[in-house]
Amino acid sequence: MTTSRAPCSSCLRETEHTVLHSVDRSSKGTHWHFTLLECAGCKHLVLRETLSFGDRENDVLRYFPSPASRKVPDWVFDLSVGFIGGLSAASLGELFLEIYQAVSGGQLRLAIMGIRALIEQVMIHKTGDNGSFAKNLEAFQQAGYISLVQRDALNDILDVGHATIHRAFEPKAKEIEIALDITEGIIAAVFVHTDAAKKVSERVPGRPKKRAP
Repeated sequence: MTTSRAPCSSCLRETEHTVLHSVDRSSKGTHWHFTLLECAGCKHLVLRETLSFGDRENDVLRYFPSPASRKVPDWVFDLSVGFIGGLSAASLGELFLEIYQAVSGGQLRLAIMGIRALIEQVMIHKTGDNGSFAKNLEAFQQAGYISLVQRDALNDILDVGHATIHRAFEPKAKEIEIALDITEGIIAAVFVHTDAAKKVSERVPGRPKKRAP
């Protein structure tokens, strides 16, 4: 069976893929070669499109879905269907998944704007809408969901999102990675770790009562 090297969004690196099927199309000097690939390791599927032009030396490669450079935490999927945080928080998980899709597609400005929107929605979900971003952040910190250090980190992320929206700022991939690191950590602490701790607590036997002397 024919094999080909290709990036794997599950393994997060280039791996050997098995060629499952291929189709060729041509029109007006442009040739398309579509290949359905399966990672030889994790069995993840991807469609590769190769465009060849009569007047160009190099082919253009595109993958569907776009190759991922970052693994989506499993708990994000649980959040998106209400297994974590309940159904009222499912939309937060769905928005987070859209952010990862934007990152994979190289749409970094959309990603940072999505992160800004996600953080705001998380704060409103937990402490209500206090009328402004600054007040929501203050209420979120005062309620104990984040520390002062985390609040300052969130402020920096929000400023990047604000600059992207209003001042045509173009974030770099490394800046998006940092923003995702911080956002994942805070949302995991607010939703995931809280639920996990409760389940552990439910299994811990109560302390025996002391006998009267």
